[in-house]
Amino acid sequence: MFALLGRALTFAAKAPRLWVLGVVMMLSSVGIVVPVVGTDEPPLFETAAALMSATGVAPGVAVAAVAAICVLVAVAFLAGEWATAVVVAASDAASRDGAPAPKASIAAVRRVWRRVVAVDALLILPVLGPVAALFAVPAVAADSRIADVALPALRFATSGLYAGWAVVLALFVWAWRDMAVRHAVLGGEGPLEAVRSAAADLTAHPVRIALMALVMWLLSSLASIVVVPVLAAIDALGGTGSLVVTPELAWRYAVPLAAVPLAPYALFDAAVWTYVYRALRLREQAAWEEHRRG
Repeated sequence: MFALLGRALTFAAKAPRLWVLGVVMMLSSVGIVVPVVGTDEPPLFETAAALMSATGVAPGVAVAAVAAICVLVAVAFLAGEWATAVVVAASDAASRDGAPAPKASIAAVRRVWRRVVAVDALLILPVLGPVAALFAVPAVAADSRIADVALPALRFATSGLYAGWAVVLALFVWAWRDMAVRHAVLGGEGPLEAVRSAAADLTAHPVRIALMALVMWLLSSLASIVVVPVLAAIDALGGTGSLVVTPELAWRYAVPLAAVPLAPYALFDAAVWTYVYRALRLREQAAWEEHRRG
């Protein structure tokens, strides 16, 4: 395991021109929680009703502004999927022949990107989709009464999600997703086939994959420490450093700034799961060769 982590760290350190893709990956992540630095308790996210109250704009303008932000976040998510596909291929190329980036046509990258989006649609969206839908209702509602009803439900759902399901997501759903993405990108499998293959990996090597997922979860918590100075500086300037990554990030600048120092970690994380995937394939190949000889 330590050798694998070392290889992934070497890749992240020697691929600075890919760091911008790491920033994109961090910005598009739906699972990041940044530390709470400020003492104020800002709303979980802004809504059209709150925007109307704060700025005095017309209801249609407020709804359009919030809807535009939702679109911006969706675009960031799709950009992150493309960046993930490129970095996965790059880490695999670096492992095989030392190349810092994959040599692939735009058409090939587009096909791989579509597979990554489809894998997330099959695995991640069913888990986080209800929370996203619960966000959309009060966010774009011009009627504050709708937000007043939906906001407590959303706060309950997100607190449960991050406090109660965090370990499950880290040790199961995200590990499943990461392995499925490798099957799709590196194995050339279709989205549904990749999801099934990743499930087979989880059942065949549960301890190995769960242990790696736990290690990466702990390392991600340690990596988030670099965000604290950024948020502290924002607080010192009169801003707020307290937020959970939701579509609120589109108009609060704390998370985009925090994504920059976390970019190398994004490359490291992507490389780790690429090398886990390759290690399992090598073990399976060795087992098959031994079985054939026997």
